[in-house]
Amino acid sequence: MGVDIWHRRIGGQCPAGTVLPASAAVQMSTAIAIAAMIAVAALQLSLVAGVVDFDVEVVLVVAAFLVVYAWVLVVSSVGHRHGTLPRSVTRFGLLLGASFPVALLITAAGYLVGWGFGHPLAFAIPGTVLGAIGWLAFPAWPLVLARMVFGIKPSTVNSDREKEGVS
Repeated sequence: MGVDIWHRRIGGQCPAGTVLPASAAVQMSTAIAIAAMIAVAALQLSLVAGVVDFDVEVVLVVAAFLVVYAWVLVVSSVGHRHGTLPRSVTRFGLLLGASFPVALLITAAGYLVGWGFGHPLAFAIPGTVLGAIGWLAFPAWPLVLARMVFGIKPSTVNSDREKEGVS
């Protein structure tokens, strides 16, 4: 129920007053993504506290972020199909949501194939580059979503000061 309230108030509100459909896929993926984000925070704290080793924590955090990227993919896909999100936001979300899982698959393919078909780095380098692009672009998605959907404009602190004559 809490996810449904969050979804109606925050998750899919658009300027035209429409929301993302309250489908089972959107609600379930949102609930799972929230749990994954909470798990990442708990894992980070447990790493700092010395409860979990770094190599174990990395694998669990990557798995949790796969869930979060899948959520971006689901929400962008539903918003695209129903026309409730602007196309630029959904295109960015679809590319972003696919980037990290595809990068992991490319990298894993190199290590699964092994030395039989060339050096594993032949796959790992392109996979790492794609993964890094997706990882670095991830914080931009909520900003694009907020600006395009909620009509939030960039900060105008400096332009307000200039109008008042304050330097």
